[in-house]
Amino acid sequence: MKDARLVVVFAVISAIGGTVVYEITLGIVGVALPHMQGTFSATPDQIAWVLTSFTVGTTVMIGCAGWFASRFGRKRFFLFSIAGFVISTIMCGSVDSLASEVFWRLMQGLLGAPLMPLGQAITVDAFPDDKKDLASSVWAMGAVGGVVTAPVLGGYLVEFYQWRMVFLITVPLGIAAFVGSWVFVEETERDLERKLDWIGFAALVVAVFAIQMGLSRGERLDWWDSAEVLVEFSVGSVALIFFFVRCYTTSNPFVPGELLADRNFLIGAALFMLFGAVLVLPLVMLPLLLQQLGGYPVFTAGALLFPRGIGTICALIITGTIAAKTDARIPLVFGLILIAFANWNMSTWTADVSAWEISWSNAIQGFGSGITFVPNIALAFWTVSDRYRTEGLSFLYLLFYFGSAVGVACIFAFQAKLGQIHRAQLAENITHHNETFDQVEVSSLFDPDTQMGLAALSQEIDRQAQMIAYSNSFLIIAVVALIMAPLPLFVTKQRT
Repeated sequence: MKDARLVVVFAVISAIGGTVVYEITLGIVGVALPHMQGTFSATPDQIAWVLTSFTVGTTVMIGCAGWFASRFGRKRFFLFSIAGFVISTIMCGSVDSLASEVFWRLMQGLLGAPLMPLGQAITVDAFPDDKKDLASSVWAMGAVGGVVTAPVLGGYLVEFYQWRMVFLITVPLGIAAFVGSWVFVEETERDLERKLDWIGFAALVVAVFAIQMGLSRGERLDWWDSAEVLVEFSVGSVALIFFFVRCYTTSNPFVPGELLADRNFLIGAALFMLFGAVLVLPLVMLPLLLQQLGGYPVFTAGALLFPRGIGTICALIITGTIAAKTDARIPLVFGLILIAFANWNMSTWTADVSAWEISWSNAIQGFGSGITFVPNIALAFWTVSDRYRTEGLSFLYLLFYFGSAVGVACIFAFQAKLGQIHRAQLAENITHHNETFDQVEVSSLFDPDTQMGLAALSQEIDRQAQMIAYSNSFLIIAVVALIMAPLPLFVTKQRT
């Protein structure tokens, strides 16, 4: 009995280890983006593809992770994902061009996508039925541990070594997770008769790629004035509509019909998709803001994100403790309100925001994110059979990363446009009639009559215009979180 329990413990540790490798990679790259941008001589919208290609790959593959796990065996497919993820990670840290980096990041997302739902499914199945929520919290705390350490670890590696190390550092952990899973994780029974709706899957792939391309290329090609962008959005929209119509009409849908027929699951899925954008966007934006506008060193910028992880872990501990005794809707609504408040406060920041202000705002945002994660999953499965857990989790994470990819593309395009608008507005006030230049401390730094003063003035205008754009972006995130807050109240515990 004791040996059996040890096997279960090591199996859970190995499953969580596979997830941690993925989560570290997800959270660590944001800190390295400014340095990667310099290495590849890329513009902001080009370097954004290092993030979006990863999330696009994840979105495409994660939805069919349940089918692959059932068809080939969950353990076998989990091992394949870890091995593929480690190989692609090594390649990400070795390439010398932006095109190659984007390609291997896409492969990294494709190969690593199953590590999230399968790692969670393995962990949850190792616990008794009355401890499923606790199991989700245990898994989430392990996963969040990767998110917590990623910015600090990434900042240290970039500042004292080089950005390539943010990828290579996870290789030993990936190998350990592979060996542990090989030895301790039990294989599930293979369902050789199970079929996959390849037509629906193809429609989903086309929709994701077309919409993502339109969003990523829109700002550069002037949006609706571009025939390419119009075609991409049209193709993506038609493919997405076709995908959902086919899910409801075919006898063997890509997403099981019981999931799509359950109102509670659909509400939980919508929340999870929006939650993907709300959760990931600050992680992408803050390292850039702190380094490029705040002037913080890369290691300090990473360390300032640490309170977010601490807040998330504290929330997960509380959620795991009270999950069985609390209506999941209560912490979910409360967490969304906290996220809205934190992002609203961040929208009031200036370029000279203090470290203390950054820290406590991140802590509140992390607590809000952590306290909503497990209840959101629990709420989605309130009236869904346990036999659909793997497929349901895969579909939820598909929507999560689709929301993340769309959110990242939109926010970069939004910021680029707002940055241009605010720069033009600020530049209108730069005239010799502006009384501000009569102040000694201002005229000594920003004298418009000297070449050096004019250059410094132009740089400061760019800085302030970008800061206003960041503030507006945080405000949008706050509004989205506030709109999401009432949705859990429409969920009922009765089968719908």
